[in-house]
Amino acid sequence: NVEILFNHVCTSVSLNGKVSLKHQNRSKESEIFHIQSKYVIGADGVNSCVRQSLLRHGRFDFSQRYITHAYKELTMLPDSKGNPRMKSNYLHIWPRHDFMVIALPNLDGSFTCTLFAPFEGSSNSLSALDPIDRHHVTASERQNISNYFSANFSQLLRLIPNVIDQFIESPISALREVHINSYHFRDKICILGDAAHALVPFYGQGMNCAFEDALLLSELLDRHNNDHAKAFSTFSSVRQPAAEALIELSNRNYLEMRSHTARFWYIWKKYLDEIMFQFFPDKWMPIYSMVSFTRIPYHEALRRAERQDKILLGVALSIFGIVLVEVSHLVSKL
Repeated sequence: NVEILFNHVCTSVSLNGKVSLKHQNRSKESEIFHIQSKYVIGADGVNSCVRQSLLRHGRFDFSQRYITHAYKELTMLPDSKGNPRMKSNYLHIWPRHDFMVIALPNLDGSFTCTLFAPFEGSSNSLSALDPIDRHHVTASERQNISNYFSANFSQLLRLIPNVIDQFIESPISALREVHINSYHFRDKICILGDAAHALVPFYGQGMNCAFEDALLLSELLDRHNNDHAKAFSTFSSVRQPAAEALIELSNRNYLEMRSHTARFWYIWKKYLDEIMFQFFPDKWMPIYSMVSFTRIPYHEALRRAERQDKILLGVALSIFGIVLVEVSHLVSKL
């Protein structure tokens, strides 16, 4: 009983459930027609028309923010024998504090690589390095890109022989997040996924979060016997703080990936975190495991992780104190 309309876009949604659609037909002028529904669930992405309709007709607090960094995508092909050029069961990171490259393995032996860097503001920003016209690249522009990779990612010059050409051809893509204080209007409209809470990709949870939205909404509709007003209201109150926490976690993880992973104390902390998990699996869980492998709400996972971080700091200071006492004792015997 599902009808799928291809090549149609939603142009507006009224608060009584009337949906306006436009057929995208290049051969003739597009026609707008209307569908009357009992309720509308908007899963129409970061530029959501359903969300815009909510904002026009209701009292909602809404904001969107572009972060200062952007990205370009690159591809690392397999070698001449079809084998991956790096170990394929890892996420590879080249952290450079204010920018980084990550590489994710694909089933065909290739890697999808992403360069994250400031959008503008320095000689190493993507805007400064990007050619003015990618169809007519000057020798100096090409040399600047080559110098950038030689200075910062020399390994990629070997792993991706045409990395300079790929950099030139790949467009700069912006990164933004979306905040709204409620995801529904009465029993008529509910939004989920990026329409409700678009976030930056640094926790790898955007799609999972949207799937969990759908799962939770389905469970709430069953729990409330398809009372849409109760289900939508509960969904907003439960999911909104969780999604805001995931947005915060994603922003924090970008700093960790591009900077902290290159520091000794961060590696030491991760090591202690895993030890605690091995000894106390019922009481302790790393934040990534809580977020990726459980249905613990994101805001609860964040609260628990912050508490665990304080404990880890105490453990680290205690170990340092014990070592210092032992060293002092040994030195006193010299």
